[in-house]
Amino acid sequence: MNKALHLLIVTAAITTSALATNGTQLIATTAKARAMGGVGVATYMGAGASNNNPALYAKENSKAVSAGLTLFSPSVTYQDIGDQDTSNYGSSIMPDIGYAQKINDDMAIGIGFNSVAGSGVDYSASGKSAASGVNTELKIAQISIPFSYNFSNLEVKGLALGIAPVIQYSALSTNFGNESSMDFGVNLGMTYDLDNITFGFVYKTAISSDYGNAMKDLQGNNTSLSNPSTLGLGLDYSMSDATTIAFDYKYLAYGSASGYSDYGWASQSVFALGAEHKMDTLALRIGFNYGSSIIDGASTNETIATYIAFPALTAAHFTIGGGYDLKEYGIIDAAFVYGMSFSDTYTYEDANGLPILVEATNNQSSLTVDYTYAF
Repeated sequence: MNKALHLLIVTAAITTSALATNGTQLIATTAKARAMGGVGVATYMGAGASNNNPALYAKENSKAVSAGLTLFSPSVTYQDIGDQDTSNYGSSIMPDIGYAQKINDDMAIGIGFNSVAGSGVDYSASGKSAASGVNTELKIAQISIPFSYNFSNLEVKGLALGIAPVIQYSALSTNFGNESSMDFGVNLGMTYDLDNITFGFVYKTAISSDYGNAMKDLQGNNTSLSNPSTLGLGLDYSMSDATTIAFDYKYLAYGSASGYSDYGWASQSVFALGAEHKMDTLALRIGFNYGSSIIDGASTNETIATYIAFPALTAAHFTIGGGYDLKEYGIIDAAFVYGMSFSDTYTYEDANGLPILVEATNNQSSLTVDYTYAF
């Protein structure tokens, strides 16, 4: 199992500095979810979205398989009194794979592989600023096995519950070393349908990884790094058979996650809004995603360390996409996401009391294309 998961990670070629992220978390997986601003707590995004709310798998109609690729292109910079350096991490391709099956009127199950998180830079060829020579990369992928039960035949019609065991394989590369880790977690979900509205709730446990020498706090001591626990609330409103609007709120607990809390990261609130309009064989989608700053209140050393090594500063994402129904030949979905950090700046005083300005940017663009076949 370890070798198989490691092969998936290598195949995924996750470019961590390029991920369109909330903190280090990808705003969404699958083209449909990404085109709609990263919503997915109350909106079923198909077989490929196995790491979303597991209760949503109850909405699968029969059987479906999904596979997709995402192309990322980042633009990451750091500037201080020494001038500006640009991270040299290039574009990359990242896949997602999923399967969903309706067992009967009440139960559904699935399995999927998703790349879900990351952050990093490559300043190894730079030499102007304090970022010179820094090279970091965090890669996280998960295999999720969602199971859902719909209480349609009981007195609580409209209620569905879900659970998804999670196998996580991650790798961290820094100037201190390269380490990988296999760990486990669980996602819990619930949905409730009321006429043309679906309410959703999801909770994802924190998953802690030990990277040995590769992960150190600011004092140089080894520390673990936890993928933070996540709480999500969602609302999906079908205005008509053709038009749907969805809204998600997510709370990513970086403030209590080991490793991130050592660098002064704050827990993050994320707001996502998306819309879809269907026209026979064509679907159009648009969305917006905003995440609060993860370094508000961090110390000078913590802020500069984040700016240089893990600039998870992308605040706003603008998304657009669509889908084309090939009828018996499946469905093709595509999404384009542009993320902006709005240039984070920080001013501190040096030993002589003089103000020093540092600045970091992390702007990103990505294109995702998925294919889904139902049978």
